[in-house]
Amino acid sequence: MIVYVALAVGSSLCILFRATLLVTACYKTATELFHRMHHCIFRSPMSFFDSTPSGRIMNRASTDQSAVDLDIPYQFGGVAITGIQVIGIIGVMSQVSWLVFLVFIPVVAASIWYQRYYIAAARELSRLVGVGKAPLIQHFAETISGQQPSGVSVKNLDSVVTT
Repeated sequence: MIVYVALAVGSSLCILFRATLLVTACYKTATELFHRMHHCIFRSPMSFFDSTPSGRIMNRASTDQSAVDLDIPYQFGGVAITGIQVIGIIGVMSQVSWLVFLVFIPVVAASIWYQRYYIAAARELSRLVGVGKAPLIQHFAETISGQQPSGVSVKNLDSVVTT
């Protein structure tokens, strides 16, 4: 009974250590990204703001910060847990039968090949999502700031009001 209690306490302490380490690392990373990003934006020349729509700047800043705050910690934790599980499974299976490595090596090679294909497609889809969101955020930013949205002209606005 004491052995099971010791294993449970040890496991709980390891989980607590992992969670604390992950939260600390993610907090420092997000804070550093935020400060560097704003430093770069505030130090940019005025020509940058003339040529780059404010919606694109806000979209990029919010997307990057959101990814660092929300997505990366969960993905990093998932990769760590899955990696430990895979190493444990391979270790136990290799103790039972060394023939596991004959199956393991082709599976790893196929996984690496699929990963290379998937990463290129995922990057392209991510880029398309960002390009698609930028005009909408630009329109909202111009509306909030009181600027006239670029798709509307004064002549069209007058014809809408008179009808």
